[in-house]
Amino acid sequence: MPSFMKPIEKFGRHQLYQVPTTGYFDLVGSQLTFTGNKAAYFSAAQSWLEIGLLEAKRHPQISINGSPSFLNHVGLPSTIILDTPLPSDSSLESLDDLGSYISQISTGPSRGSIISEDQGINSYSATVDVEREGMMMLKVSYHPNWRVTVDGSEADTFMLMPGFIGVQLGPGEHNVFMEYKSRGLRKALLSCGLVTLLLIGLWEKRSASSSIWMKLRVPTGIPFIMKGTGANRANRRRRSRRNR
Repeated sequence: MPSFMKPIEKFGRHQLYQVPTTGYFDLVGSQLTFTGNKAAYFSAAQSWLEIGLLEAKRHPQISINGSPSFLNHVGLPSTIILDTPLPSDSSLESLDDLGSYISQISTGPSRGSIISEDQGINSYSATVDVEREGMMMLKVSYHPNWRVTVDGSEADTFMLMPGFIGVQLGPGEHNVFMEYKSRGLRKALLSCGLVTLLLIGLWEKRSASSSIWMKLRVPTGIPFIMKGTGANRANRRRRSRRNR
């Protein structure tokens, strides 16, 4: 196992490990921005992990096929913009070339600290002390249905590499609340599913009642009578053939 995983306890042939973490939230830089299609994104994400931007806490903004929009509204397809100058023809496919620029990227002074954080039902909240402007990142998959408030006011969300949620924060202490709100269509589908389930239950109950009603009202001797009647007819046919 990797050295950063600390063994805690062993259960038979299973081993439980503890992994250090910075919590649900983190303060990161996001001067680097990506635009492109899904195929280019996967290649960029792999390169981003390999060239050291993760360790430098640089989480670029992502726009796949134009959604979501950038904080700085970069709209050129397949373009990388960095606070360190890059060749004008840089593209997502040439992200490996950024390795030579990592030495020029300084993490700088502390961005601040997470004072406290909490998790609710489909929601996360935190109190944060920001020392220099940047992104506050929630380590949950980005979706446009996430709603964010900063100090009680609504704020825009951005998708950060490798697909997390980010919100722009300025210096100072802030209270951030992030909540996932499903669309009305989901509620309608859940209601239809519940009604369908109830109807199936009623149908099953009615079918069982009908089966019991039939058993109680259909004479049990009918099959034997029918069998006997058929046998008598066959005997009459045999006697008729003999008489001929």
